[in-house]
Amino acid sequence: MPVATGSNTSLLMKVFTNDDTTSKSFLLPFVSETFSENINPIISEAINSSRAVLSARGGNIRSDGGATLEVTTESEALNHLFAHLLGKGGGAGFDAYPATAPFPNVIAIVAAVSLVRGTYYSVNGGRYLCVKPTTTALSLGDITDFVSLQEGDGDLPCGTGLLQYYGAMAVIPKRMVVRGAKHLPVKPLEFFKTFEVANEDINIKFEGVKVNSVEISVPQEGIVTANFAALGSVSSPINGSNVPTADADNYGDGYTGYECVVLSETVTGAVQTATISISNELDGDVWKLGSRYRHDIVAQRRSNSGNVVLYLENLDAYNAFKDETTFELKFFFAYKGRYLEIDFPAAKFLGGSPTPQIGGNGVITVPVDFQTMMDATKGYDVQISRVI
Repeated sequence: MPVATGSNTSLLMKVFTNDDTTSKSFLLPFVSETFSENINPIISEAINSSRAVLSARGGNIRSDGGATLEVTTESEALNHLFAHLLGKGGGAGFDAYPATAPFPNVIAIVAAVSLVRGTYYSVNGGRYLCVKPTTTALSLGDITDFVSLQEGDGDLPCGTGLLQYYGAMAVIPKRMVVRGAKHLPVKPLEFFKTFEVANEDINIKFEGVKVNSVEISVPQEGIVTANFAALGSVSSPINGSNVPTADADNYGDGYTGYECVVLSETVTGAVQTATISISNELDGDVWKLGSRYRHDIVAQRRSNSGNVVLYLENLDAYNAFKDETTFELKFFFAYKGRYLEIDFPAAKFLGGSPTPQIGGNGVITVPVDFQTMMDATKGYDVQISRVI
């Protein structure tokens, strides 16, 4: 008898506007997923001469899980997951991008200019992203001597800076900027798991899903992954006719660790690997009499933390740990004119092993944990910016 395999499965996410008037659906190419139902057993405690369990029942039903996705350059679905994580999903007109048209931060170079990382520049009808800032101002002639209107596979040297070609100015990118919000989106997500067995589909629907957390892993040589965890209200098998049709979405290329720049004015040094964690600390244990299903899923205080493994090049990290220095910490990824930036405006090193330790004759690394806080001046604790 045929059995299901992972290669013949799919995971689809449906997102809604907060007023529930519009929806979009996205197939999620995933590395792994864990959406499932869990029912705790309720076992009779009655004492009897047979020494047997006289009754066994099922308890409350939990429909939770998540998915590990590759962080890619063009996936719109990722924007919605990040937006829901930070409480900005389901905006008016179903726009997950608070600022899209006209596309901001495009500077036409007509005079001497210093290139700024994360800013787009117009040169001879092309749109270029600065991935490395210049230390001195460049003229239009200087820049056109370096750049090409043909899309390249890597960075384009531009004086002391680097540019990446996005495309012609007529091609308008989509830009998302979301900050941690007080409330989660009004309308939760839905997920659909499909298994193919003997040319027939088995479909399971998960409703009332709220994104609890994400853990982003940044290997030096490898694709960056994001493990999203979520809590749901109910799940059930459905007919294939009730599975929505996926809207068009591009995948692009996966960001890698060697395309990541870790930015901090306080802490310097080469970073070997990093992990980034953002959690809503959702409380799903809200139950009421008369129902086996969750009464509500409540967001508690958001917590942002992570870890960086530094090579021992100086004592900046150690001193920042000892002094409890507050500093801004950014992770900036760029490829082919697209970028992802995760900004923590106020962070501290508060754990790990910041004191250098000698374990042998090889390279010495310093693993340091960081915790982030609200920045009163900027008014946020985390900001995710992404251009696809």
